Amino acid sequence: MKKTQSQQYIPPLKYHFLTKWYDVVVRFSTREILFKNELIKQAVFVSGEHVLDLGCGTGTLTKMIVASNKGVDVTGLDADTFAKLQKVSLLIFVNRYH
Repeated sequence: MKKTQSQQYIPPLKYHFLTKWYDVVVRFSTREILFKNELIKQAVFVSGEHVLDLGCGTGTLTKMIVASNKGVDVTGLDADTFAKLQKVSLLIFVNRYH
């Protein structure tokens, strides 16, 4: 029997109901803010540019780019269908700061 895409996908932290806790777990178990800030510093964003955060997950890097680079059009895209629910709030956040 062939597995469907939803059967093959394993969400962050293994279970969909844990996805809402993903950012908290990553924040306390890694140096996420440090390496994302360093990544943003190394990228040179110019006002008016369009940036695609491919595989953005819950959108933390996308939000950080928007917050630190006024005038840059940032789009977060992720294949996780559950994460798409969080993209609604991400789009509101991105549009608020343009």
